[in-house]
Order: sequence, then structure tokens, then C-alpha cells
Amino acid sequence: MSAPAPHRLTLTAAEYAYVVAELDADMPPDWKPAPDIADVGDLAAKGVLRDDGIHPSVAANIGVIAAPRVFLETTATAGARGSRSLHAVAGDLGASLFLLPDAGVELSLFAAVELGRELVRAVPGEEAAGIGAALDADDEVEPLRGVVPLAALHELGVADLLREADPDAPGYVLAELKLPKAEAEFALQVVRRTDGVLTCLVTGVVDGSVRSARVYWLHSDTGWVGVQPAAHGGGRQLVELIPVGRDELGVWVTPYLAEALA
Repeated sequence: MSAPAPHRLTLTAAEYAYVVAELDADMPPDWKPAPDIADVGDLAAKGVLRDDGIHPSVAANIGVIAAPRVFLETTATAGARGSRSLHAVAGDLGASLFLLPDAGVELSLFAAVELGRELVRAVPGEEAAGIGAALDADDEVEPLRGVVPLAALHELGVADLLREADPDAPGYVLAELKLPKAEAEFALQVVRRTDGVLTCLVTGVVDGSVRSARVYWLHSDTGWVGVQPAAHGGGRQLVELIPVGRDELGVWVTPYLAEALA
């Protein structure tokens, strides 16, 4: 039997504050609502309120987020686009909370087994290229794939931000890092071709203590690129970049979820 379709509900900032206050829910620190007052009539029209209080499905949604076994906070940027969301699992239920541009939120309640599918929504999709861009493209650009020192990404990222003021900044950084030629060229290519980053913080209670882990992706001109420790660093802090799809975020967080939900 397939899992039921997720139930989604959009609330204004004031409506969100009202619902959380009515349920006396202790939301995660960065997701506590502003102390606004909602128009109860709007909530009734949306089916959030019943004669005896908050609708059970909405209460369940907030309950999963307020008291999860594990939660995942994802922040992503891709050019001018961005997304911030929280996903949580408690028992057989999963829930999500997306921050909307007007400070409102979108709540979703779904079967926990559908978490991987729901996480796709936390990853900004690709914008369709215009006809002109397609005609101007001479060659197919290869996705970023390779190994690079983690320090190079950090240092070159800052240098690239300063490039308008100091065009030679990336060159200075590479000279200081003293990287092999191939590594230096790839590191510079990564910085020049990326315009965003995704961070997914996974937090859960394992053996009575709070544990957390992070997944990092970069957004490039050919899509998303996963960042993971290189298998053979030879004593150096190297990371491997591999092309990934939006639907793979669930796969990347699976090891951490398995530990937290064991």
C-alpha cells in the first residue's frame, strides 16, 4: 500500500504564531514564531480551527517538529534563489516547515518513509536556460568532478569575492597554498563555476546524547555537486566533488538518520 499524499498548509507569520501559542509548542530555537496575533477567522476558513481548538492534523504536524527523534535543517542558495526548511521525524510521521518570502511558513505532514522524497523540495531546482543561451553554447560543459584541498575552497572563495577590488587575489592565494598545478587549476575552476551552497544539518539523540552531522553541496553551472571526504587524503584534508541530483539528498543523509533512529 502506498503512503498517503503529504498534507500541506500555508500560514502567514501571524497565523503560525497563533497556532504555536495555542498548542503551547516548544519549537526549535531558529523556528520560533514572532509574537504576532492572527485573525482567527482566517484560520477557521483554512480549516485550521475547529470548535474545540486546533485541527488534529495541524496539531500532529506541529507536534512532530516540536518533539522529533531527529530533525534536518537545510539552507540552500543557488544564484539569487534560496530555500530554508526544517524536516523532522517522530515515529511513523514526518513533518516539514518551509520559510516563505513573506515570513510565513508552509507546514507539511507525511509518512516518515517519504522523508527522502520530501527532502527534494529543500533543494532549489535548475532554472530553464533561455533560447539565446542554448544557441550561444558551443560545447557541453562537463560537471565538476575531482579532488581538491578543503583549505583551497575556503581561501579561494574569499579571494573570489574580492576579485573586483583585486583581480589578482586568487593568484596570490594559490601561490601561498603551493598546490600542485592540477589541484590549483581545479580549485580555481570550482570557485569560478559555483554560485551557491547547500548545508543540511542533521541532529538526533544517540545513546542519550545529542549528535549532529552536516552534508555540504555546491551549486555549479551544471547543477549540484556533493562534497565528501576523499578516500585517500595521504594525511591532507582533501574533499571529493561529485555531481548529484536533487533527489539524492535523502541518500546522503541516510547514514546519519540510521544512527539516530536505530
